[in-house]
Amino acid sequence: MFLKRVMLFLFLFINGSLIMAANQEKVIKQVFDNGITVIVKENNSAPVAACNFWVRTGAAYENDNEKGLSHFIEHMMFKGTKKRGLGQIDKEIKELGGYNNAFTSYDATNYVIVVPSENIEKAIEIQFDALTESVFDEQEIDKEREVILDELKRGQDNPGVFIMQKLMSQCFLNYYKDPIIGYEENLKSYTRNSLIEFVNKYYIPDNIVIVVSGDVNSDKIINCIKNTFGTIE
Repeated sequence: MFLKRVMLFLFLFINGSLIMAANQEKVIKQVFDNGITVIVKENNSAPVAACNFWVRTGAAYENDNEKGLSHFIEHMMFKGTKKRGLGQIDKEIKELGGYNNAFTSYDATNYVIVVPSENIEKAIEIQFDALTESVFDEQEIDKEREVILDELKRGQDNPGVFIMQKLMSQCFLNYYKDPIIGYEENLKSYTRNSLIEFVNKYYIPDNIVIVVSGDVNSDKIINCIKNTFGTIE
């Protein structure tokens, strides 16, 4: 019985190690000359692919005059570009058979597009357009400001959110003590220039990591990203 258990353990250990090694071999990482990091993970188990666009900025990076800006910009990033009007990005992604989402944390902001794998290069182009050509329309900023202020008030009325924020403020003396959503006085003061200055400050190549995973060809994906995000200076 003991020998059988040992043999079973060795089988599972070796088999697991081989699977991990095989998976690791399919992960490709490149850092472009402009500083953008690209990671591609091939997984052909289903005809689906995801593009995760990470920016190394969040609530913990904000100074006292920037509280909530990371989250505010996340709300505005898909609100229209120079060539795609309001709502067009969401519409195009749905027409591709996919969906998009985003979130802000203390350490990063993430934008994700999931599509059938045949449309992943188009999804990358859409994300590139949003990053480089977002117009940050003033009327839309004012509308989204009200949405965020309402979100802030609902959070203050939510016991779980309230307790967590109190806990963070007591546990940390640095920027982790401040809420990701920011403060009412800050949110009411932000202008279009506030958002643009923050993007120019933090949405730079050295702070960007693009992760593509799914039923993709690594070489094609890297070339696609190089021809778009790789051109950012």
